[in-house]
Amino acid sequence: MKCFKLKLVAAALALGGMVSVANAADGSVHFTGEITETACNVTNGAGKIIPVALGKVAKTSLATVAAKSSSVPFTIDLDNCPDTNANIRFSGTADSVDKTLLAIDSTSVASGVAIEIDSDTGQKIAMYAPSTDFKLAAGKNKLKYQASYVATNSAVTAGSVVATSQFTIIYN
Repeated sequence: MKCFKLKLVAAALALGGMVSVANAADGSVHFTGEITETACNVTNGAGKIIPVALGKVAKTSLATVAAKSSSVPFTIDLDNCPDTNANIRFSGTADSVDKTLLAIDSTSVASGVAIEIDSDTGQKIAMYAPSTDFKLAAGKNKLKYQASYVATNSAVTAGSVVATSQFTIIYN
């Protein structure tokens, strides 16, 4: 019996040694950052919800995949901003066909379309990807963007469209 216990202890020690070898580190990650005194406050939109009316677009103008409607401008108004560089990241439900686009909500009657968000110069901002960096001035700032419908299917269905995106200001 004593011999069996010794073999059991020896086996446990050997297994323990193998586990530690299996968990050997291949590298490390060093995190750095900064906590800022202030962050910008969104000043437009009730409850920080900025309404953007994309308007009515004929489904015939979205008859081919990737067809895009005219863009509608919108602005994110900020106050109490620090003097720094930043970018913005839009998030929400990505479209199932084109993950760079914002999916329309399940409450929408229309189908076969998604929403594209662009910078004010027309540069596409993919969902969950940061925009290009911009300079924030201390105090008030207006961030200008535009949005449009994009056909994700050649069979677009007419009806109401609702989509919601959140945004995050990333200070750098």
